[in-house]
Amino acid sequence: MASRYRFELDGEIYNIVLTESDQGFNVVMNEIDLGTYDITIEGLPGLFSMLLDEEPTKAYVQRDGRSYNVTVGDRTFLIQETLGSQRSRSSVGSRLDPVGIISAPLAGVIIEIKVAEGDIFSEGQAILIIEAMKMQNEIQAPISGKITSIHFKPGDRVDSGDIVIEYDEIDG
Repeated sequence: MASRYRFELDGEIYNIVLTESDQGFNVVMNEIDLGTYDITIEGLPGLFSMLLDEEPTKAYVQRDGRSYNVTVGDRTFLIQETLGSQRSRSSVGSRLDPVGIISAPLAGVIIEIKVAEGDIFSEGQAILIIEAMKMQNEIQAPISGKITSIHFKPGDRVDSGDIVIEYDEIDG
């Protein structure tokens, strides 16, 4: 299943489609196939290891609210979500969920749920970890809130789009 994203980078809008394969993720940007990349994620914020033009490359990604600062070599890029677009909460992203819902951005197995019903969390806080293709993907809270319901437990398999957690928005 393909995941679709829309980002703004240096004032220009990019539409990105990621499709999982046995070799990694196939990347299509603005309808141009950029090829398949094997990406290893060590955490967000954190270091991403990937092959870029068949050369090992590292990128450091740091979340800043709903934006990301991505540093590759000596260049830093600000990537912002566009209004009405899809929102990424993880390294592989996910659809824009309505306020009050955190869904699985990709199919996989829930490794850890870092909150419990009644817990209050902050925007950007790690909420759960889903493993897919031997990679652990940290899912972060899109806004601050209070957990009202958790529909899965560690070890459960989820499909992309499954509602994992429900919450009430709070000012935070």
